[in-house]
Amino acid sequence: MALHKSLLAASAALLVTLPTLAQDVSATTAVEPLAPQEQLAELFTQIRENPKDLKANFAYGQLAYKMGKYDEAMAAYERMLIINSDLPRVKLELGLVHMALNNDAKAEELFNEVAAGNPPENVQKNIDTVLAELRKRQVKHKLGGAVITGINFDSNANAAASSGEVDLLGVSIPLGSNSQKASDEHRYAALSLHHSYRLPLQGKQEWVTDGLLYKTDQSSMGNLDTTLKNIGSGPVFTLPTWKSEFGLKYTYTDINLARADYQISRRYSGHWKYTLHPKVQVQLALGHEVRRYRNTDSATTNELRNGQATDATLTTRFAMTPKDMLSIAIGRTQVNTQVAYYDNTQDALTISYMRQLPKNVMMTLSMGHTVTGYDDVETLVNPNTVRQDHQRSYGISFMRPLWKGIVGSAGYTWRDVDSNIQNYTYTNERWSFSLTKGF
Repeated sequence: MALHKSLLAASAALLVTLPTLAQDVSATTAVEPLAPQEQLAELFTQIRENPKDLKANFAYGQLAYKMGKYDEAMAAYERMLIINSDLPRVKLELGLVHMALNNDAKAEELFNEVAAGNPPENVQKNIDTVLAELRKRQVKHKLGGAVITGINFDSNANAAASSGEVDLLGVSIPLGSNSQKASDEHRYAALSLHHSYRLPLQGKQEWVTDGLLYKTDQSSMGNLDTTLKNIGSGPVFTLPTWKSEFGLKYTYTDINLARADYQISRRYSGHWKYTLHPKVQVQLALGHEVRRYRNTDSATTNELRNGQATDATLTTRFAMTPKDMLSIAIGRTQVNTQVAYYDNTQDALTISYMRQLPKNVMMTLSMGHTVTGYDDVETLVNPNTVRQDHQRSYGISFMRPLWKGIVGSAGYTWRDVDSNIQNYTYTNERWSFSLTKGF
């Protein structure tokens, strides 16, 4: 976004180079009442009748670029340069199009041509900024990451049944004092790393690797202490002409619970993003995960959960205004294990809204609803009822840069699980605070 603004500033500063053309275009777009696609069609008709109409070509190029029709914008600007090669404003606009198409070498060539013409000082400064950013984009290896530390406070850390009782062979039995609802807090620390390698292919094609080390420490409930190690890697292909991004990834995850091996999973996933409109993007994500659990002295049935999970999620993101973003996701997960009463299907809906507030504060509101239906009865719990859960959650969080690249965040989440088997019905409230330092 900063790169885009720098180039637009340089382009606008060159209006003096094309005074008549710029004024004519501004007047045309100011009074045009048609929708963008209709405007584009009308401009195309004008160009077809008179291909040398600079005003129509320039307006067409700008509108096509805003609509994500980069090839059409490129054709309009190139027609103008064939008619008159001494149009620095048009070269800047064409350079912006090539950047959107990840044709960095051609974009750099066009910006250098404009710079060689001794433009005004403010224009040259903006061009230098753009060129510096372009060279950063061309670096083959990029490494970044973040260090995160925080604390969470839970009102029902052990997810104890809200009724204070559980089913055993279909008979309701009161929970013991050690199993009742209990609050607790846990501190956590995480290190995340991100590496990208620019593949020797045309455009922005990368091999991306992510790693995460995450560890929690409960104040009272040591049996919930968690250590997670995760690494994922795969190619990401950007296809500007098709307004798409496509990626594949393999992820390995090792989870340790209460200082004992708990789960190892191997995940194979892919995603496809498509820009429907400059303000609307959709993403389809598919995944298949193989899970292996480990028994412990206190949990001898974990390995019955061994199996696999397949999931699909469709997400739509709306850039409502420069400060407002809305995201809606629907997903389904199918879990298959060693025993039918652990097999389940999950259908989920998640909605989140982000708002940029004054003083660089980012607010996020979220809500989710997940319905989980199991395939068979769990005889030892309730031999007469097949379990079904409804989980609802609502959250709010605030994030703000604090000092020297450190970002602080605070949030609240309310989660309620309503099950037709009382063992699994519970409510939890969580307050979260964290500090993040990126590098």
